[in-house]
Amino acid sequence: MKEKIVRDFRAATSSAALASFTCACCARELLIGDRIRRQHTEVDLGMLEGPHADSGYPTPPTPFTNGPLEGKLVDPHGVISNDVGQIILELCGSCSRGLHRKSLPKHAIANKLYLGPVPDALSDLTMVEECMIARAQAKSWIVKLQEHDSNSTSPTAQRSLKGHTIIYPQQPDKLVGILPPPVGETLTFICIIFVGSSKMTKERLRNQAKPLVVRREKVRQALVWLKDNNPLYKDVEISEQNLDSLPLEDVLPYHIENVADSEARETLVSQYDGLEGQPSPDVSSTHLRALLLLMSTHAHL
Repeated sequence: MKEKIVRDFRAATSSAALASFTCACCARELLIGDRIRRQHTEVDLGMLEGPHADSGYPTPPTPFTNGPLEGKLVDPHGVISNDVGQIILELCGSCSRGLHRKSLPKHAIANKLYLGPVPDALSDLTMVEECMIARAQAKSWIVKLQEHDSNSTSPTAQRSLKGHTIIYPQQPDKLVGILPPPVGETLTFICIIFVGSSKMTKERLRNQAKPLVVRREKVRQALVWLKDNNPLYKDVEISEQNLDSLPLEDVLPYHIENVADSEARETLVSQYDGLEGQPSPDVSSTHLRALLLLMSTHAHL
């Protein structure tokens, strides 16, 4: 039973199992195990047409301007061509079943759910910049950075997480009313664990961890756009003082925990299985170390 549990765990957390695809119908990114491929001739494309001009809804621009998908509201990331040039739609299970029944899936972007292109002010935001413009703030973020090992080809090496988000209930009147938050407040919720034989410096962090970079003008442009266009931000006050404290383009002074690669490998949490001679999946207990560090950081809250 223990061997089966370990095998199932490795299979469920392997690179292949965590691979994802984009559904052409609903534009959701889902695990590849839910993917169903259909030729465009097998789908009633008429159901995926955008609203007509006389429908009372604005006519959005469609991704395809010619061919059988012209005028259809489908996500181009879910459209591929096979070896003989046939157009293939990659669909999730629910969308595939709905289209097969000649019923428009409720999550289909053609079901008045097409939002249009992302405005320039909100595109290309790093995860820290997104945190700074969000009215509902995260409780804690753990970022694990690890030196690239070109010799590591294990298919069970952990490269992503599933189900790692915890949502805390918030009262609407407690949403942030002044944005961006002070730098110190943002730093309180972020912990960086670096696993490697060398030390992670600010220069390396700036060049190799782009999602942690903050650009002052990018944050400013995003907040101005949201205040002008999103009714949920109409009463938000943009703090010029907090904006001026942000770097033009740099990383914040994050707290970095440097963990030697040998130490991380010695404390693999997968070693609980007790099986001798069996390779262990590359899942490090430094995540637990980060959690403990954050618990001590938030002990006063």
